[in-house]
Amino acid sequence: MPPDAESFCRSLLAVVDAIPSSVAWHVVATDYTGWLFIADSRPDASTLEMGAIAGEFGEIIAEQCVHSGRPGGKPIIGAIVELPAGTDQTEASERLRAAYAIATDGGGDQVF
Repeated sequence: MPPDAESFCRSLLAVVDAIPSSVAWHVVATDYTGWLFIADSRPDASTLEMGAIAGEFGEIIAEQCVHSGRPGGKPIIGAIVELPAGTDQTEASERLRAAYAIATDGGGDQVF
């Protein structure tokens, strides 16, 4: 049984904040069938933009924002996307990652 999506999203954002990374945003397939997690810690990250892009892949069932616990920390936004039944989760995460990269920074330096 999947967890509460809002709590799960908040927990995943805490993990993103706790692990040092040179990558400012992430898209991952979760252990829960049909759920993707997307997070962005860039100063110009927008929940509207994230929602518009991620919403093309499925239903956004949770959105959260946490403030980083790091010195000078900034907000980190995130969402859980529930994919339509039968969608290949790995393929969808790859497609969402590419779409988000192109839409938010033209592909930039994101490491896939």
